[in-house]
Amino acid sequence: MTRDLTDNPGRSAVLRIIVTGSHGFIGSAAVAELERRGHEVWRLTRGTPHEREVAWNPSRGAVDAARLEGFDAVVHLAGEPLTGVRWTAAKKRRILESRVNGTLLLVDTLATLKQRPQAFVAASAIGIYGERHAELLSESAATGEEFLAETVQAWEAETARAATLGTREVRLRFGVVLGANGGALRVFARTARLGLGTVFGSGKQIVSWVALSDAARAIAHAVETSSVEGPTRASMRRCGTNWAAGSPTPSRARSPRAC
Repeated sequence: MTRDLTDNPGRSAVLRIIVTGSHGFIGSAAVAELERRGHEVWRLTRGTPHEREVAWNPSRGAVDAARLEGFDAVVHLAGEPLTGVRWTAAKKRRILESRVNGTLLLVDTLATLKQRPQAFVAASAIGIYGERHAELLSESAATGEEFLAETVQAWEAETARAATLGTREVRLRFGVVLGANGGALRVFARTARLGLGTVFGSGKQIVSWVALSDAARAIAHAVETSSVEGPTRASMRRCGTNWAAGSPTPSRARSPRAC
């Protein structure tokens, strides 16, 4: 992925970009990277909008459409976090609806604009492939049938509709995003701080991952590069297996059963 994540040497234009999920784990890093590159970054916010913010509430199907006119790109990263709590039926519903309904609202709103963005870059996930063990997969590989795979398929279907509007759409299929201040690594670090090196499940699960800094650069690259479109891998070429930290004799923990 080195070539894919290299800064675009020909980029010179300052772009006006609006971001959903901008205060989240990936969103915060993406905003920082886009601003580092000199772009004008705005945020879609559920709260009272302040400077460079536009109000929206995807759970209510509400967005200030008039203020979305004139942006060069939309970066859509909002969605219910996958980590942190047990996947109850209610949690699964939030995971699905937050992704599908939010994307549906954005694309429907873009269709009403007089000045549509040139690019719609949305988060997706390698979970679309389902459990495939050590099989090598490309963007065209068959999709899975598990809950997460079906969720990502529905999510991507809404993103893909942006192409019918004449907007370049990109679906960034992220692996497990690892960073010091959140995401999956926080779960592993918690057990390490307790002096426990924990293997989750069998310990043989394939972990396709990407560093948070590379995830942010991938988003910026997708925004800036007109040749990037459709489903796009955003994970390392080499995968690891589930690991344990902090102990030469790791204990084994059973993951909570999903409902």
